[in-house]
Amino acid sequence: MKGIHVPLALTLAMGVAGCAPEQPPLRGVRTGISLDRTASLVGDPLGVTIEVETPPGYRLELPATPVGDGPFVTESIQMLEPFEIPGGVRHHLLWTLRPRSVGEHALPELEVPLVRPDGRVQRLPLGALPFHVRSVREEVPEQEVFFDIRPAPQPKRRVPAAVLPALLVTALLGAGILLLRPGPRNQDPPLPDPEALTRESALSLEAAFTEPDARRLAERLVHALWPYIEGRWQIDTAPRTPVELPESVPAVLAEILESLERARFQKTPVRQDVLELGRAARAALSDVARS
Repeated sequence: MKGIHVPLALTLAMGVAGCAPEQPPLRGVRTGISLDRTASLVGDPLGVTIEVETPPGYRLELPATPVGDGPFVTESIQMLEPFEIPGGVRHHLLWTLRPRSVGEHALPELEVPLVRPDGRVQRLPLGALPFHVRSVREEVPEQEVFFDIRPAPQPKRRVPAAVLPALLVTALLGAGILLLRPGPRNQDPPLPDPEALTRESALSLEAAFTEPDARRLAERLVHALWPYIEGRWQIDTAPRTPVELPESVPAVLAEILESLERARFQKTPVRQDVLELGRAARAALSDVARS
């Protein structure tokens, strides 16, 4: 999914909203914001690249994490080393957020401290861009967070003209071998082994128990249970929420999964509560295996 890039110019003759009136206007400072996608699911990481170009002598400080009960929670803010460009310096901030509710929202406003050459600090209010958050479970591919700082493309290698005939002969020979080989019979894929599924999911749960962060613990437990349910009962879980699972799935598993999904998006989940849900999930897997 393509992201969006929003250039914002702090004009040569204007100040920044919220700055003290005695501060002179910023000159030659330009900013840009890039989002790594135009929409995401609840809980998926969103990568925001903030770029600030300044004249020589200016520097940035790491901004404070936005607080409050808004629709986004900040996971991390990272500041890269600045580098010189013609006529100034370019700074980058990498901001990772996670949406926690569905709908049309605006990103939080991030106040980036800009330190002038004389030591005075002026805050740049950045962010507040519109963003669409989809439901918790949808048929969309998972996406890792991506920041809009791209390496130079690798040069394309030309194939020497003298090599092309040899490559063509090799390809034709390979195609002939494939045509002569008898094709596989049309067979349904074998069903997964229930014992192997239970064992693999139980190991994933056990590995998750070592996670110290409550929110990440809930995420790891959820990601251990969904593949088990999909393989054990042969259902497509991608478009479903826990309450939409069929009756063939034990109610206790659906309830545990629903509680874990809620814990992922609480403001301050309690690790002990999440851990108890994981232990209950482990016991439920054992009961299903014995039934």
